[in-house]
Amino acid sequence: MNEVMIITFSSLNDALDVEAICGQGRLIPTPSIVRAGCGMCFMSEILDEAYWIDYFTKNHLKYENMKKVIF
Repeated sequence: MNEVMIITFSSLNDALDVEAICGQGRLIPTPSIVRAGCGMCFMSEILDEAYWIDYFTKNHLKYENMKKVIF
């Protein structure tokens, strides 16, 4: 089992924007233990929430929520 950061989005377009420019993870269907508006989320092994907040801010990307999950 691995701990990963799950980042959710309110729209599929926001999720696709992240996938297009970020090489630090991948899009997956949102796990049932996490709620999200669009049904897709970005999964990464980078667990540092401050890193992601900074990344999204610098790249003008939108996200809904972040949560660490063990798969």
